[in-house]
Amino acid sequence: AGRMLLELKQQFNLIYPDTDLKDYKVVILPDNGFVEAPLKKALKDFMARGGAVIASYKASLVDGKFQCPGLPVSFVSDNPSTPCYLDLGKELGQGWPQSKYVFYEASTFVKPAAGAKKMGELVSSYFNRAYDHFCSHNQTPDDKPTGYPVVVIKGRAAYISTEIFKAYQNHAYSLYKSIVARVLEQLLPLPMVQTHAPSAMEISVNRQAKEKRLVAHLVNFQPQRRHIHVEWIEELYPVRDIPLAVRTGKKPTKVTLAPSGEGLIFTMNGDYCQVVVPEVKAHQMVAFEGV
Repeated sequence: AGRMLLELKQQFNLIYPDTDLKDYKVVILPDNGFVEAPLKKALKDFMARGGAVIASYKASLVDGKFQCPGLPVSFVSDNPSTPCYLDLGKELGQGWPQSKYVFYEASTFVKPAAGAKKMGELVSSYFNRAYDHFCSHNQTPDDKPTGYPVVVIKGRAAYISTEIFKAYQNHAYSLYKSIVARVLEQLLPLPMVQTHAPSAMEISVNRQAKEKRLVAHLVNFQPQRRHIHVEWIEELYPVRDIPLAVRTGKKPTKVTLAPSGEGLIFTMNGDYCQVVVPEVKAHQMVAFEGV
């Protein structure tokens, strides 16, 4: 989940069940894990204040019931097809050809709550590849629609029925990241950062309250995994003319590159301050002053 959010340029922290949620807009419960009474109450209060929750697969599931408050689904069963296929539809599959895409990990069948928005549909495969069922590929072709959704959203809560974060860790299929991006767009329409930077570039925004400025750190690298233990960065290749929009909330007094102090031309679009960063070789800071 952390790696996916880094690549999507979403600003995030890894938090614990006793973390105060008041400063957050969205909480993600990825794939598995328990939600005990104190966290259940904290999440309920968080959502009552306008916070949003995204849960996937069996996060908070105990004895066939989701313990996370407000999830717009009820558990039916495990999906017997592993791998299965995803028919994403136009909204969830935005930017991708309309097709049925393989999902390599586990998933669940859930019943959406009344009035919930359903996105995509799980599709079965002919059979699971096993010792007594042979297919020359990792999975057999897609078979029949199951009638069960990929994503369900209602109000400030979203549920993803697949083991989406584990799947991305194991297979790095960018389609899985795209699904999470579409869900985040529904619950977090105004993220802190908007950009078209390469996925390998990391962008983190820090606030310096005393100096009244926001500082965006752009880190550019293209690592290669040449053996099983370490990712190597042998050369640095600059990336140029990166469009960057940071939600400053108001017009800065100036925008500069740091530490050089070189000024940047900027424009405002609603709450976003928009600039073009001329070059990032390894690391470049952009300071938004007076915000």
